[in-house]
Amino acid sequence: MRAGSMPKEKFPSTLILLEHGLPEEFVHAIGELIANFAQLEWSIKFGIQTLLTCDQAQKGIITADQNFLRLLEMLRSLYFHATNKRVPLQQVEALCDAAEEVRKYRNKLLHSTLTKIDNENIETKKTTIRTRGKGVQQKWEELNLDELKRLSNKIQSISGEITGIFMGYHDISPPVM
Repeated sequence: MRAGSMPKEKFPSTLILLEHGLPEEFVHAIGELIANFAQLEWSIKFGIQTLLTCDQAQKGIITADQNFLRLLEMLRSLYFHATNKRVPLQQVEALCDAAEEVRKYRNKLLHSTLTKIDNENIETKKTTIRTRGKGVQQKWEELNLDELKRLSNKIQSISGEITGIFMGYHDISPPVM
């Protein structure tokens, strides 16, 4: 060893794998919910892109990297602005409101720690830090498998309704992702 050099520390190369411990039915239901939500986001982009009058590449640029709430606002605004209203604005507004509501539930699920209570129930635990004297707060909520499946089906239904509104609206090409 040269003068002034420090010996290199050796760290163990042990890989620790943590298991979630959730029943397989919950893992499947959560995965299906997430896949249905991705389809919902695609449906919203599809609606936006059918309302735009620019070329397909520009449509992709406009909808790329937008968060979910911005996409919903874009869909609302473009639909309101559209002159060829095939569906009453109230229906589009209601679908956007429903999409925003399921987004909150999906986010709570994704940004919480999930633990098994028993084979029919899991618990979500969310820890937040609040300023102005509230400090660290924790919220727990119990979920059962039927609730997850109902939410997943609701997301799928909203997605289908949004896609249905915009099918045949213009000369439609699938959204650019």
